[in-house]
Amino acid sequence: MLHDLIEDMGKEIVRQESPENPGLRSRLWFEEDIIQVFKENKGTDKIQIIIWKRKNYNDTIDFDGKPFKKMDKLKTFIFHVGEGDYVLFPNPMGNSWTKIKRKADYFIGDLDYLPNSLRVLEWQYYPFPSLPFGLQPDKLNILRLSPCYLKSLGLFKIEKKFVYMRTLEFNYSEITQIPDLSCIPNLEELSFHSCRDLIKIDESVGLLDKLRYLDASGCTKLRYFPPLKLPSLKLLRLFCCHSLENFPEILGKMENITMLDLHYTLIRELPYSIHNLTQLKELKIQDYQIIFQLPSDKIRVMFPSLQHLKVDCKLINRTCHISDGCFPTLLTFLTNLRTLRHLSLLQHHFTFVPSCITELHSLKELHLYYCYNLMGIRWIPPNLEELCASGCESLKYLDLTSSPCLLRTLHFYDCNALEEIRGIPPTIQVLYATNCRSLIDSCRRMLLNQELHKEIGDMFLYLPGSRIPKWFEHCSTGHSLSFWFRGLFPAISTCHFIGLEKLHYMQLHPKLNINGNIVDIQFAFPKKSWPPSLYLNSHHIFIFDIKQIKFKVNVNQLVLLENEWNHAEFSFHAYDYIYGKPEQLANTQIGLHVFKQESSSMKDIRFTNPYEIERNDDDDDARDSSNSTEKSPMCRSTNVKGGEFASRKRKVGTLSQ
Repeated sequence: MLHDLIEDMGKEIVRQESPENPGLRSRLWFEEDIIQVFKENKGTDKIQIIIWKRKNYNDTIDFDGKPFKKMDKLKTFIFHVGEGDYVLFPNPMGNSWTKIKRKADYFIGDLDYLPNSLRVLEWQYYPFPSLPFGLQPDKLNILRLSPCYLKSLGLFKIEKKFVYMRTLEFNYSEITQIPDLSCIPNLEELSFHSCRDLIKIDESVGLLDKLRYLDASGCTKLRYFPPLKLPSLKLLRLFCCHSLENFPEILGKMENITMLDLHYTLIRELPYSIHNLTQLKELKIQDYQIIFQLPSDKIRVMFPSLQHLKVDCKLINRTCHISDGCFPTLLTFLTNLRTLRHLSLLQHHFTFVPSCITELHSLKELHLYYCYNLMGIRWIPPNLEELCASGCESLKYLDLTSSPCLLRTLHFYDCNALEEIRGIPPTIQVLYATNCRSLIDSCRRMLLNQELHKEIGDMFLYLPGSRIPKWFEHCSTGHSLSFWFRGLFPAISTCHFIGLEKLHYMQLHPKLNINGNIVDIQFAFPKKSWPPSLYLNSHHIFIFDIKQIKFKVNVNQLVLLENEWNHAEFSFHAYDYIYGKPEQLANTQIGLHVFKQESSSMKDIRFTNPYEIERNDDDDDARDSSNSTEKSPMCRSTNVKGGEFASRKRKVGTLSQ
């Protein structure tokens, strides 16, 4: 709000420079002013910045660049299309590369002039095949023309150095080759992804020693990439280069690259010079045979820092799938990678996880997504903390009784055949079993058992269910439940029921309100596990122990009433995952259980308004005793009016919301 107010004040100050003639102002933001300047050729040397966010979709401009000829001090020109006016360009992972025509042609004619004074040129959907002939922007720093209809980069064919240029971007262009870019010695960012006609890249691209970011992904006709000697490079993107057969040679140490994604390429082997990527921590490939091509006695030297390996067989030849026959060999080979922490295998054909996986002592995370033939998991690495087997539609059981484990997170989204999970370890914190409708009754009872949650303490559980377990003594219809407490905030567990009749894709967010103050909370389990993004197609429940929440402020000092009853409301809110809009769920309930601890007493917790009791009944002690021991599975409303505590003295601090 304050930022918007300051921005509006600044724009008004600029407008006052020339209220009637926008061409005499130093900066132009408003589309009607910009269109007036261009249509009426009112450009002047007063204009230094134009930021044009296109909103008028129906208006076109007969454009030849004449208005620019009078703007010889223009430093920044930014043109962005508005919301709802985007063109759907091809997805490099898809099979179709048909361009969809723009809703409107904003400019007709040819652009024959741009000012040489430009420092920043950003033009979405740049409609012209080239930049104006004769353009020599000596101090150009940023050139972004994405998406665009460029067919050549003639600007860089002149014998001139562009020493100030740091960013060059022309994604989705129609160029066929990238020329010599040695004239841009200080270039830091180069992006030409999804240039589907590109077939040649000049060798100079691999020798830009200041380059930090290089994105060539989605260039489907590119067969060859020049050797790389880029000591400053931090990110290299080559995925979806469908015709690229060889990984480029690495000519010298490149110590800043930490991730390499080679998905959806024809690369089947890596050069020995890959060891020059000394800090490579994450490697994404689609063919496990790339690993087998490497000498086993040198793999540790070639990948001294590798921690994350992802083998994704989606949309590729079946010969790349890992089967039962080669799975043990691959795992044995991976034992040479002593730094490997994360292994992700997507859409492979093995039916069981072999026992040799227990030799991967350094592995912390194992992801087995959409391995449709996987039937059971009995063996896991001894130090594994996270196991994900979502989408494994044939998976029937997980048996964790074979050996002790340190698992904290289990994800089993959409495992329709999953019947049983045996041996839940005491370290578990998160268990997602959404849409796992085949779980047998004994497994459900085990997961919902009060003693399990009492022993484990810190656990978040999500699974299909039609009612709140009986040990949640206090229950309320809707998405919220209120209670009162004295002293320290109590340790509680909440259970939320969502009744669904059709598919929903949502996120769930908990909220805690104490005495009218929204209290920020943070979770003890891994951040990536929350908030969950879930496809739900039936009734579900989740159990959430508030003992594992840590407050971002000291709630006991900042919002609690001293020696008085405090009102707390715990609620869960559902949001549409795609659009972020609140979901109005008609069939919801919430239940609450209080853990008995030394730091709190049941006498200090109420589920009916204690102030109402004080006003209506003199026998307060008797009523306290009755409420503190009451156990009823019946749902009831426990809402309180927001003004209940307005007249009472608080000890309140500033809270982050």
